[in-house]
Amino acid sequence: TIVCDSGYQWLTILTKNDYYCITAMLNQKGEILVWYIDLIADQGFDEDGVPYYHDLYLDLIAYPDGTIIEDDMDELEEALSAKDITEEQYHLAIDTSKKLKDDILSDMEAFFTYTYRCLELVD
Repeated sequence: TIVCDSGYQWLTILTKNDYYCITAMLNQKGEILVWYIDLIADQGFDEDGVPYYHDLYLDLIAYPDGTIIEDDMDELEEALSAKDITEEQYHLAIDTSKKLKDDILSDMEAFFTYTYRCLELVD
């Protein structure tokens, strides 16, 4: 699947007080091709007002047909072993992944609607 080309858009959704960052990738017709969801430890704004987040290695890749892939579990486990993240952060990533799959990603129609509403806000 091509996710970056002339006329394509990427929409990043970083909600307050949540532990994930959604990037929706849309083709030149505005159709969602895939969502890439980073599980994160925290987020904020730097001194220039640019948003940032601290990645927790584990990601979810969601497709419009409802397929959801959990990616980089090995990186999450390696980060824990190397003490790059805490045990609490490890469980935060696992728990957030489960919550997303059981909640927002369990209703793809609603997830489409949510994504397009967010896109309307920035257009």
